[in-house]
Amino acid sequence: MLYTMKPLLISLSVLSLVLPAGVFAQTVESRVDIIIEADTTAPVFYRGRHEPSVGSDVRAIAAVSGMAGSEQAAYRWELNGNLLPQTGQVIQFPAPLGNDFLIRVDVRDAAGRDVGNDEQYVSQSEPLVAFYEQNLLRGISRIAVGDTHLFTGDETNVRAEPFFMSADILSDPHELLWRVDGSRHTGGEGDPLMLTLRRTGGSGQILIEFSLRSGSAFGQYVKDRFSLTF
Repeated sequence: MLYTMKPLLISLSVLSLVLPAGVFAQTVESRVDIIIEADTTAPVFYRGRHEPSVGSDVRAIAAVSGMAGSEQAAYRWELNGNLLPQTGQVIQFPAPLGNDFLIRVDVRDAAGRDVGNDEQYVSQSEPLVAFYEQNLLRGISRIAVGDTHLFTGDETNVRAEPFFMSADILSDPHELLWRVDGSRHTGGEGDPLMLTLRRTGGSGQILIEFSLRSGSAFGQYVKDRFSLTF
């Protein structure tokens, strides 16, 4: 039997997408990044990063790029593998025990589709305190007092500046104490972080001690001292 082969004709149609001049179609991928902000103390002249410490408040922000309506998305937060009750784009929590912690967020859009996730290890610092001379005219010195400090005038103000303690340490229940050669002092009037020292004659050396402890947050404690020579 003889078969006659005919050409197979296929009709192709091309779908053209017509956009206004100067407009290009593109796919934008969403990206999730966690931003960490520590609500901790530092001197007014400090320009470094405020670091979290055990017990201090930490703010985490899920920054979502490439997605409209990020405020309507669903956010699932985990701290060290444990689910947090907060579900917003911005959350706040006390820093847990340990030298660091792991924070993670998974984001879904309003339709329930996965947008992305991010996780970060956050290092924690141990709170510390430094001492600075403060002059009524020149303000606070930028140079910290060392282990031994020479007292050359008739009067000086020494200010204790806690680093990386909870920002509300002085408004929450706390215990603050100055000691001058073993005698207890409460600090300056209206400013417990300030100690005023006056020369009364003679020469010698005295020991200045300072401590500050939170009454509600474990790990929020600083203590240090220096010798004043006059």
